Parts: sequence; structure tokens; C-alpha cells
Amino acid sequence: MDIQILVTVLSGVSVFVFGQIVLKLFIEPVVTLKAIFGEISGLFLREQPKIIGATAKDETREDMFRFASLLLAQKSAIPLYWFTRLLFGLPSEKALVSAARSLNRLGAITNEKAPDIAGENKYQSVLESMKNISNKLKIVTDYATL
Repeated sequence: MDIQILVTVLSGVSVFVFGQIVLKLFIEPVVTLKAIFGEISGLFLREQPKIIGATAKDETREDMFRFASLLLAQKSAIPLYWFTRLLFGLPSEKALVSAARSLNRLGAITNEKAPDIAGENKYQSVLESMKNISNKLKIVTDYATL
């Protein structure tokens, strides 16, 4: 009878420990990454007129730079990302890098004083970057898509 109690207690403890490992290593980082997607979407919807007009406030531009780095940092926090992304429906690593580049680009070109880039119209560049972010992260970046 004493051995059954010991086996039961050890089984319960091991299930709890295994559950915590899965929770802390996989589920929480995935939820955090998805929350970042939501914050990026919220930023674009909230500041859409200023971003499209390439006249974003300094705080908005700083948020774009911060989100670009957070995307890549949070991806690194998820072990076996290539496998985990399939389980949770996350974008590929390539898609995250592309979205981060577009966020950085937007942060740079939404400054009122930023010149046109290589003969490109900066307003067209803004729209292309927003579309790329929307496609790669599968989020809403403008009200036209709703």
C-alpha cells in the first residue's frame, strides 16, 4: 500500500513538472508573440492616417522599431521554432524577418523629413510595407481590409 501512494505522488509531481515545462517553454512564448502581433495591428489601426501620410509621431516610429526587434527576440525565445510554428499556426522565420524589416523601413520613412527612397514615392513604400506586414504576420493593418 505504501508503494502505491509513492507511485501516485511521484506520478502527480512528474505530470505537474512536465506541464510547467511545456507551459513555460512553449505556450507562454507563443502567447507573447501573438500578443505582439495584436499590438502591432493596434498600432497601425490607431495611427493609420499618420502612418499612411508618412507623418508619424516620434513615439509611433519608436514603437515600430521596438516591435521589429521584439518580433525577432520573441521568435528566438521559442525553442524549436520551426516545429512549434506548425503546431500553433505561426508565421515562418523568413516571414518574421521580412515583417521586421518592413517595420524598420516604416519607422524610417514615416518621418516627415525623410526623403523619397531611390526615386520611389515614399507613400507607395509605406503602403507596400504595411501590406507586407499584414501578409507575413496575418494581421490587419488598415481598415480597408476589414
